[in-house]
Formats: sequence, structure tokens, C-alpha cells
Amino acid sequence: MDLSRNQLTSVPAELGALTALKIMDLSGNQLTSVSAGLGGLTALTRLDLAGNLLTSVPVELGGLTALTMLGLSANQLTSAPAELGKLTALVTLHLSRNQLTSVPAELFTGLTELRTLYLGHNLLTSVPSELGTLTALRRLSLNKNQLTSAPAWLGALTELVMLNLSGNQLTSMPVELGGLAVLETLYVSENQLTSVPEEMGGLATLTRLDFDGNPLTSVPAEWEEGGALEKSGCKIVK
Repeated sequence: MDLSRNQLTSVPAELGALTALKIMDLSGNQLTSVSAGLGGLTALTRLDLAGNLLTSVPVELGGLTALTMLGLSANQLTSAPAELGKLTALVTLHLSRNQLTSVPAELFTGLTELRTLYLGHNLLTSVPSELGTLTALRRLSLNKNQLTSAPAWLGALTELVMLNLSGNQLTSMPVELGGLAVLETLYVSENQLTSVPEEMGGLATLTRLDFDGNPLTSVPAEWEEGGALEKSGCKIVK
């Protein structure tokens, strides 16, 4: 069911009776809230609520255990319910462009199938270490937050192909990131980095690297002009 890009301000309660529905797109409306009744649509695999005016989402959405994609980006959320951690089939979670100041640790304890997580453009100063247990994760965006350090547990996310940490207040990078053996895209631009660990020079699978806008005094030799990464065809922005 596609109800996107209208001027809906509420969701009809009758939608809660469509228990066989698999896809619901309510993005690009003017919703300020959604009914707890949506939690009864247990056959849903995709639910898109992006681009609305939501300040919260009902905890009942945690009952949508068949859900593989949940879109909540570009709303006005200040928190995400821990009950979303019950969405054990979830593959993609969009929470970017909200006003999140924190994310509950419980949110990440059950998302073992998660491959894509977007948390960019929020107000996060830290991220729970439980995120480091999501070892199937392939794309992680934490850009445009207020992070002052990149946690060492990011190095445990060994399936990452994309990591976006740009636009924060990072002053250092953990050596553990050098173990991300399949990483293809790394964005660390517009931070406060003065150096990069030599271990990160071993990220030989990088095809795009952006570290522009940092007061760097040293980077791994592989990142230098004419270095190993550039010779391998990696697009470098610096």
C-alpha cells in the first residue's frame, strides 16, 4: 500500500485491520503520530514513515517481527523505543535526520540480521557499545552528529563495506579500524583529526576515501599522494 507524498495528518484506524498487508509506505506526509494499531500488522515486511513530523513512535511497532525495512528518517524523533530491538528480521533501519540525543542499548541487542543502519544528522554524543555486536552490519552512517571519539568496538564490525563518520568532532581514530578487511568506503571528513593510525594504511580494499577538512599533520603512507591506495584506483578526497 502506497500512501506516500500526500498531506495525511493521521492514519485511519481501519488500516490496522489489514493483517495480510506486507508493504506500507506513509512517507512524505504530515503525520505527527501513528496509531499503536499498526503494531498488529504482523505480516508487514516494509514500513516507511520517513519525512513526516513524528516526535515518537509507538512501542507496539516492536511486534512487527516480519519487518525487514523500517524507515523513520527525516522526522522529529528525540528518542527511539528500545522495543525496536525485537525486530529480529530487520535488515535496514533508517533513523537519520532526526533529533536523537541518545539511542538505547537494548535497541541493538536483537538486530542480528541488520545490514544497514543510518544514524546520521542527529545530536548523538555517543553510541552504545552494543552496536558493536551487530557483526552482520555492512553499512553504518554516523555522520553529522556530535561524536568526539570513534569507539574501538567499530573494529568488531568486520563485514562493513561503508563507514561514514564525517561531520563530527573526532580528534582520533582507533587502531582497531585497521582490521576492517572488506571496507570499501570510508568518510572521516570535517572532523578534528590531527593524525591517523598507521594500521589504517592496511585498508587495501578501499575504493573511496574522504578525509578532507581535518587539521592532519600525518597520515599513513598508503594515503599519501602517489601512495598504494591511489595506485590501486581508490578515489581519495583530501
